Amino acid sequence: MSKKVAFILLYGFIIISCNISDSNNQKDTDCITINIDSLETERKGDTTHFSKLFADFSIIPLETKSECTLGNIKDIKIKGDTLYISDHQKKAIYMFNMKGEYLNKIHNVGRGPSEYIKVWDFDVNPKNENVMILDRSSKKVCIYNQKGKFIRDLSLQNYFMNFVYTSNGFYFFRPGPPKSDDKLLFKTDLRGNVKWKRLTNEKHNKGIRPVFTSRVLHKTSSHITVTMLYSDTIYAISDNTINPFITFNLGKYHFSQKEINRILTKPKEQVPREVIDKKNPECFNFLMNYSQNEHLAMMDYNIGIRPNSILYRFKTHQTINTNNIADDMTYVRPELKKIEGPYMVGEFNYRPSRPKYNDIKSLKDIVKKGKLPFKPPVKEKILSYNASDNPLLVVYKIKQ
Repeated sequence: MSKKVAFILLYGFIIISCNISDSNNQKDTDCITINIDSLETERKGDTTHFSKLFADFSIIPLETKSECTLGNIKDIKIKGDTLYISDHQKKAIYMFNMKGEYLNKIHNVGRGPSEYIKVWDFDVNPKNENVMILDRSSKKVCIYNQKGKFIRDLSLQNYFMNFVYTSNGFYFFRPGPPKSDDKLLFKTDLRGNVKWKRLTNEKHNKGIRPVFTSRVLHKTSSHITVTMLYSDTIYAISDNTINPFITFNLGKYHFSQKEINRILTKPKEQVPREVIDKKNPECFNFLMNYSQNEHLAMMDYNIGIRPNSILYRFKTHQTINTNNIADDMTYVRPELKKIEGPYMVGEFNYRPSRPKYNDIKSLKDIVKKGKLPFKPPVKEKILSYNASDNPLLVVYKIKQ
């Protein structure tokens, strides 16, 4: 065999080996690798300050009154000058402006044609600001305008848990189909007609069929990402192709085939408990809550039962363990919820029973001392905050 032929065969083998998808349209893209061994070793590494990541910030005290008292925030989206907040407990979508003033809500619970049973997921059309609510129980998407007026239903053929809207259709995800080789990801047109199906638990999720899922799909200006609980790869969808976008080099933290087989012998309702129990203290699992813009990404994962959260800067290829970040902007590190467009959204927690972790108390002390020079309306709302009020959000502008 000539050297030229050998080189061609070797190059072809490498390209095929990097092709991790069941899409016939697969194309090669650069894939980011994150080394979990290094992150675990550097859990107490150098501190990264918020001022290195964010240009500025604003605190948003959400207005509190009877028609907009929040129970449990599930997701937050920012479109234009409007905050859209889904509330798991209240089964509603609330709308506030960027000053925190209440605008409207969608709360139409029921089993009728214009109603939904539960908000499993939601999205907002950026052009007309129509709000789309996924109701898994009824197998439909309910579409309302921003004032809450019902427009139409979109009937679905499967029990989906997550979705995103695009100008030419929808992407839907179901985590636990009956068979491990059933498809998980569906692309439909705007009428809900299925155009293609991709990904399986068998090939992309260690064969494990989760009984629940968190935020799986995330939409950016350039692509849509897919994150699965037991996968070590985050995939990107672009131009109807699916490619590995971020892979995790797990080192000693990977599941052995023996452990995977043990999990698969258990009833499906026991899978999460079997994955994170103390018999598997060093296994990478529960990859979830991925969000990003073109500059920064954030994601969560577990090592055994220990939760971790990391940031990734695309420009510098820097991976940051959030254990090693310090808020030198508000001086009180809030709970970081997600990246939404140009912003990182956080929430200050109120824990009167745990003073050490009471973000609001610390924030009040700092504001009283004049360390954060807020204008009177915001300052007054912070200082008068109590446990029955809606949350205080903080929005950081991400540096380019």
